[in-house]
Amino acid sequence: MFGLSTTAHKKHIQAVRRNLTKIASPELLPVCKKTCELFFGGMSVSEIEMHSDSHWAEIINDFVNSIKKYNQQSGYVRVFNPSKEKEGFDNNNTVIQITCPDMPFIVDSVVLALAKNGLAMQLMTHPVANVSRSKSGVLKSAGESGDDFKESWTHIEISRIVDIEKISEIQTALELVINKVTVCVQDWKSMLGKVEEAKNDLVVKDSKSVHGKQLKFIDWLLDDNFTFLGYQYYQIQNNNSESPIVANRDSALGLYRSEAYLKDVDFLIDKDYQIQRQS
Repeated sequence: MFGLSTTAHKKHIQAVRRNLTKIASPELLPVCKKTCELFFGGMSVSEIEMHSDSHWAEIINDFVNSIKKYNQQSGYVRVFNPSKEKEGFDNNNTVIQITCPDMPFIVDSVVLALAKNGLAMQLMTHPVANVSRSKSGVLKSAGESGDDFKESWTHIEISRIVDIEKISEIQTALELVINKVTVCVQDWKSMLGKVEEAKNDLVVKDSKSVHGKQLKFIDWLLDDNFTFLGYQYYQIQNNNSESPIVANRDSALGLYRSEAYLKDVDFLIDKDYQIQRQS
């Protein structure tokens, strides 16, 4: 982890842990102390010193209490303006908390979503935590021997937003991002299998030379040179319907399995018919 060996990092970690001892519940104190180490491990000293050690203790205590129970099959997103009365601390920024199973593309996708909404990010830390949870999703420990489920824990601060509706929109947008990434990662191997099937079904139509190039191109795609985001099988029907192409929804993988994505897909107009939900 970045910076944990520096004297300054150790000094802040020790100070935050002392403050956590005063405010964290006994059952969550060990997790809070570990969270401090995880949060600061990916931050520069200048980033840590954006807040006082006591303030970081309040942030971490609230974070752990927020994620102590959630559905591990999905994710947890919270966007809010902290207040002393409700969360136990104030902050000049709007805070975003995200917890989900550790997956590729999570951090980049979240950052892109914030940029798309024109939001200025002031601070971010996104460690991966080894945790143990009960079957109902209750957090039992973090960073202990035997904790083998990896979760992405993210704390972000953006320039303060006072519009409550805007805060709700941001939270919904980030929840959709987590959903999209989840289905893509879950179905990744299945989508590769569909490409393999297509390769095996490919027949020689023009020449053996062209066929060979086609096979090489597919092999290149499969060799980690392309990120497959969605798959869906379409059937062609010869009738008088508005569109001769019909999607087989049962075949959907990746983004095509995400209702969040399908709501955003525009109709694509062809010369004689409309194709819906095809990218």
